[in-house]
Amino acid sequence: MKKFLIELDFEFPAAHMLRNNNGPCGRLHGHNWKLQIVLKGQRLDDNGFLVDFFEVKKTIQTLILDQYDHQYLNVIPPFDKINPTCEHIADWIFTTLQPHYSSDIELIAVSIWENSSCKVTVTTQ
Repeated sequence: MKKFLIELDFEFPAAHMLRNNNGPCGRLHGHNWKLQIVLKGQRLDDNGFLVDFFEVKKTIQTLILDQYDHQYLNVIPPFDKINPTCEHIADWIFTTLQPHYSSDIELIAVSIWENSSCKVTVTTQ
C-alpha cells in the first residue's frame, strides 16, 4: 500500500548552555537551529492533499517558533528544569506536536540540527 511522507523544514536562532558540561557547550552560545518534521499518511483529501502545508506551518509557528525564536532556551519551560540538549529539544517538540495529528496523518519524526553536522531525530519508526 502506498504511503505519503510530508517533510517540512524550519529554522530559528536561539541560545542555550548545557548544564554540567565542562566543555565549550557549558558556556552560553547560540545556534541557527534547523527543525524538520515528517508526517505520514495514506489518504489524500478531495483536493489531493495529505495535509495542507499552510496548516502545518501555522501549527509549527504557534507551538514552536513563537516560543523559541531568538530566545535563551535555558529559561523557557521545560528547559528551565531539563538540560536543553538536542535530544531533549527534539523529544519535547515531538511530544508537543504529536497530539495535533490524527491516526490518518501520523507524526513519525522530528529532527533538530544545532549545526550542519550534528542532528538528533526522534521517531516512531
